[in-house]
Amino acid sequence: MGEGADKLYHFIAYLSLALPLAYAHPKYTRLYLLFMILLSGSIELIQPYVNRSGEWFDFLANTLGIFSGFAIGRLSRRFIKNRTRVS
Repeated sequence: MGEGADKLYHFIAYLSLALPLAYAHPKYTRLYLLFMILLSGSIELIQPYVNRSGEWFDFLANTLGIFSGFAIGRLSRRFIKNRTRVS
């Protein structure tokens, strides 16, 4: 796989982390999401010091994954909640 596959893996990983969090909707959901974004950026900043390359596009893919997971989780929660009310 090419370079784009790496970004896809980042996107999917962070989407997978954010989706259940948004679905569960704990009290401090937005704070958790902010923490995930800051942690993702910190990891990219630290990587050059441990013989890896930190890339801003990885950070972008991570952040897009977080926002996408959050959106999908919230929509899923709303859809499932509405569906169970009707039945």
